Amino acid sequence: MSNGRTVDLLQLALNLVSMTTEGAISFSYFCSFPTLRHGKVVPCRKAPERCEYNLAVGCMMQVVNAPTGGPKQPRGPRQRSTPRCGPIVAALCAGVSHLLWLSAAGAESQLRVTAALSIEASATQLPGASDVEARLLDDTGHAVAGAELQLKPLSATNTLSARDCHARSVPLEASAGGVYLARSNGVGSVCVHFEGTGEHAAFELSFADPNGLYGAAKLRVIADSASRNVEMAFAPAPNVLSLERDTQILSLLTRPSLPLVAGEPLEALSVSLSIKRDGQALQQLSVASVEIGGSAEFRVPSRALGAPGPIEISADFSGSATTRAAHALAHATATALAELSLAEPVAPSHPESGVRLRVRVTSVAGPVPSGSVEARSGATSLGTTRVSDGLAELYVQLEESAALAHPVELRYVADTPWWVPGTALSIAVPILPPSPWRRVAWIAAVTVLGSWLLLGWRRPRRLERAAATLGPRQAARAPIDIIEVGDARSGWRGQVLDAHDGTPIADAVVLVRLPSFDESGVLRSSRSDAAGNFSLEGTQSAGPGAALAVHAPFHSPLAAPMPPPGTLILSLTSRRRTLLERFVAWAVHDGGWERRGEATPGEVARRTERDDVASWASAVDEAAFGPNPLSEAKEQAVVQREPPHNRNQPGKGERA
Repeated sequence: MSNGRTVDLLQLALNLVSMTTEGAISFSYFCSFPTLRHGKVVPCRKAPERCEYNLAVGCMMQVVNAPTGGPKQPRGPRQRSTPRCGPIVAALCAGVSHLLWLSAAGAESQLRVTAALSIEASATQLPGASDVEARLLDDTGHAVAGAELQLKPLSATNTLSARDCHARSVPLEASAGGVYLARSNGVGSVCVHFEGTGEHAAFELSFADPNGLYGAAKLRVIADSASRNVEMAFAPAPNVLSLERDTQILSLLTRPSLPLVAGEPLEALSVSLSIKRDGQALQQLSVASVEIGGSAEFRVPSRALGAPGPIEISADFSGSATTRAAHALAHATATALAELSLAEPVAPSHPESGVRLRVRVTSVAGPVPSGSVEARSGATSLGTTRVSDGLAELYVQLEESAALAHPVELRYVADTPWWVPGTALSIAVPILPPSPWRRVAWIAAVTVLGSWLLLGWRRPRRLERAAATLGPRQAARAPIDIIEVGDARSGWRGQVLDAHDGTPIADAVVLVRLPSFDESGVLRSSRSDAAGNFSLEGTQSAGPGAALAVHAPFHSPLAAPMPPPGTLILSLTSRRRTLLERFVAWAVHDGGWERRGEATPGEVARRTERDDVASWASAVDEAAFGPNPLSEAKEQAVVQREPPHNRNQPGKGERA
């Protein structure tokens, strides 16, 4: 960034617009950084501006700038008689200026700000000459100093000469296009004297900022014989206009730039009052006649201001034969109270389950389009919802005790300064009486829980469960179930399932065997998937003597004559069940164990006096009921330990 542009940016001043909220601070002070004014970033003036602020504690300084309507009289601030609080202002200025300096020093990206600029000008007809006076103002009405203004005489037939009105010895040179350049002074004023102009000479005034900080402006003026300027200003300046009032009263003061001569008749000025919003055309509200040096009072119906929001209020005098045109501008905010009411009655409910609230948000200007509504119970926030087209709907949940202790309070929260929150709305939530069905549900739940705990506390012992398992034998599936018979070349397919619970058996090997003395007799084989499905392709018959064999890791093997091709269900018995059935058969054959009910491995291990029986029964108990799956090797190891029968061997504590 160039040094010149850096200096331009460092000359931008912070001007904080007065806040409308009670107790807020509003102040403006001279510094060297950009600021936001009325929605645009504008620079500070080279001429220092005084600090102004407004504190709710009673310290206030207000500066009123009276528009001049012409360049002859510089616009100066007039301070009202109020207490001085210089130290507080100095502290605020120093603190904010320091923070902004740190922010600007750390920024790496180039900052480019723009502001609107306007030209106020008039041309005075003199004998054989004309004086063109102009003033450059930004969009907040502050003077723009040090700016170059281009002045071009129009339809000039004679050779003209130009000079500064206040520096007679310094002529101004015209460019090739007949344009003269003049720089504004500390109060933004320019005055150029042209020699050799005719009557009603016309001049075109234009401004273009080479740094791009200000927008371009252009104005055409015609020299006249008017010799007097008038200043107009709103007093007091309209800052906040509450739409709840039926009528807004705006006062306008006028003052001639030069004192009136004794006995001079007072000219009546026709002044029009207008308002303008961003993006909208100027709207005239009223016209009043005021004597020069006097004041006028405009009474404007609030409904004529339209919806809440920022507005520009202007007073304009179009000029006369003796008095030049004048203009006064004020920035104000039209506000409205946002009132809350229920859009529909609150239905009785149980607060713990949720309460539905539909809220209407209205104002004197109609439904409130934005903002939010917050629900509170005491010091607890229950939730917030957005406002849309004057309606807000929210669901809140709270304890029944809290609903009885405190009403639900609804508050409007504004998202723009022109919507002012009204009085909070208190709602007593109607509560339904307790439902008897709710008690029945609790009683049923407690009964089920108590029954479950009682059954769990009185559950049978592990050995008793084993005996009960062995007692009523479940109906087992047939080893081979032919579901559908196919043709001779369709092959065999189907599922391998557990014979008792019907669950699929994965990794089971299904074989088609032919008679042989070794393993070479396997004609076809297939392995079942996770769903127990298998498939044996067959392009020819298995032949005479072929057999079907099935092997699984934790199930006893199956061997059967080869069924016809088709869809099969092959059922295998788990090794645990096979081992237990073998044990029960041994116990029944050995005799004596049925006197105390059905025998279990644990019971036999405790009652027998034979060490080999006790060791074998314990091994059966661990293999059948232990945590680890029963493999083929472990099953064979237990089977090999099976003791011989002894029908004359009684158990411990038993008589022969």
